[in-house]
Amino acid sequence: MPALARSPSSPPRELPPDLRRVRPSITIATAPDDGVSFIGYVAARYMEAHGIGAETLKSWGGGYVVDARPEQALARMEHGEVDGVLQEAIMTPWWQSMMRKRGAVALPAEASALETLHETCGLSAASIPAGFLPGCAEPLPALDFSDFVVLVRSDMAVDVAHLITWCLVETREAIERQYRHIPADRSPLTYPLDPIRMSRVPIPLHPGASEYFKQAGISE
Repeated sequence: MPALARSPSSPPRELPPDLRRVRPSITIATAPDDGVSFIGYVAARYMEAHGIGAETLKSWGGGYVVDARPEQALARMEHGEVDGVLQEAIMTPWWQSMMRKRGAVALPAEASALETLHETCGLSAASIPAGFLPGCAEPLPALDFSDFVVLVRSDMAVDVAHLITWCLVETREAIERQYRHIPADRSPLTYPLDPIRMSRVPIPLHPGASEYFKQAGISE
């Protein structure tokens, strides 16, 4: 989700109604689209779905500044090094701090772009509740980038994949305990973890994982 900054010393100003028409020279902090970073991959597809790919942004005189971690991108925004940020982990204090300090404005995702992302990447739409982010008085259409996916090779031994899945589900409370001091809606990991939801993944389950869920009576 991108947010554009305005200088705290400047009077409030309205955002351009259509960035594609105005073509501002802006720099956006995000993650690298390098074939490794999931964040960078989705961020690039998100911008392309809105008709603003990397080359288009460059032609306006802008571009991307990339870092591996969201707090690094948000620090750049907070320090005034970039004009916008497109990142994850909106429940963390990093977003609250940056948006309040910079007077940043959260931009809604366009419905047509969300449809494109669902059709081409299988990514779903989401709605950020009103008041969740500073200055957002109404629900904000956004891209769903929630949950964590554990990826393994398809030729991993079935018993190993079964054991990994058992550990993730049966010992989930050990993970939850590390986050219970944070309100669930502001935690990097939402709790309690739901085994049924854990069985729903955007890619096919490894046979070992599928076997575990069936044996545990968790699969729907």
